[in-house]
Amino acid sequence: KELPRTEGDPRRLERVLNNLLSNAVKFTPEGGSVEVAAWQDDGHLKVSVTDTGVGIPAEDLPDLFQPFHRGRNVTKQAIEGTGLGLTIVKALVEAHRGTIEVESELEKGTTFELTLPLREPATK
Repeated sequence: KELPRTEGDPRRLERVLNNLLSNAVKFTPEGGSVEVAAWQDDGHLKVSVTDTGVGIPAEDLPDLFQPFHRGRNVTKQAIEGTGLGLTIVKALVEAHRGTIEVESELEKGTTFELTLPLREPATK
């Protein structure tokens, strides 16, 4: 089944997905999995990226999208990064009139879900 279309800058939306996928792979140990899903829900396109990785500590979730925030598990495991990726992701999603949410559980994985408005139907 074909998904509905959303409006936006393809390069910026690609950057959002690349960042989420890159993080999912980076934080998922060998033998784990990363899943991408997309569906229509109540006038929106929803996309989720789910991994079976290390997870994010609950105390890090409120600051996750803040500039230069690097979670406890990231610094403990010496995983490289600037702490800007998710800040940029959130800004790009919001620039497309969308939202992004995250759910995570330590040692079980993380899901990022973004919601984007559907393209307005053409009027005659």
